[in-house]
Parts: sequence; C-alpha cells; structure tokens
Amino acid sequence: MNSSKLFTSFATVSLVISAPAADWPIFRGSDQTGISAESVDAKRIAAGVTPLWKGRVGTGFSSISVADGRIYTMGNDAATDTVWCLDAATGKEIWKHSYPEELKPNLYEGGPNATPTVSGGRVFT
Repeated sequence: MNSSKLFTSFATVSLVISAPAADWPIFRGSDQTGISAESVDAKRIAAGVTPLWKGRVGTGFSSISVADGRIYTMGNDAATDTVWCLDAATGKEIWKHSYPEELKPNLYEGGPNATPTVSGGRVFT
C-alpha cells in the first residue's frame, strides 16, 4: 500500500473515531496546537475500534477539517483535484468541487497538500 493510500485510510479511520467530538475546522485545530481536548477510552482503543465507514478521496496529503457534522478534505484522481464535503456520521458525499490539476509527483506521490479551512459557513482551500 503506497503512503498516500495509507494516509487516506488512516485519516478516514481517525475521523470516524472522533466524528461526534468537537469541531476541528482548521489544520491543527481551532487553537493551532494539534491537541484535542477530547479524551478516548484507552481500553476501547486497545480492544480494537471498528470504523463506522471508509471512503476514497484520491491521492494527496490533505489533512481533514470537521465542522457542524461535516468532514472536509482534498484529493487527486485522474488529473483532477477535488474538495470533498462528507457527512461525518455516514461518510456520504454532501458536495464536491473538482478542477483540473496534474498529479505532479515529485518528492512524494503528488496531490493536494492543503487542508480545507471552515469559517463563517465557507470552506477555503
């Protein structure tokens, strides 16, 4: 499994675990520390966590933002970048915005690196 697919899978699983938690509308969270105020039950994690859903968003290293029950991220597939808005509880697509962009692999597989920022009901990428 290449690193971009691994990252996408990890990010998806991580989101599913924390979906009901507080919003995380910007890279590294609202306070920019990368530390969540949420707590997890270590015994539950050790016992194994079953993802609620999984999805594919394309190649890239975009992180994930969470706001108002929605998940935002980016990926590239077939020379097209896409900004995704997914329902945090189900993983179903709410909307997407796509535009042509070459994959441009250089020091990694390529794809978007930006994390969507959610502010004032708008999404910035």
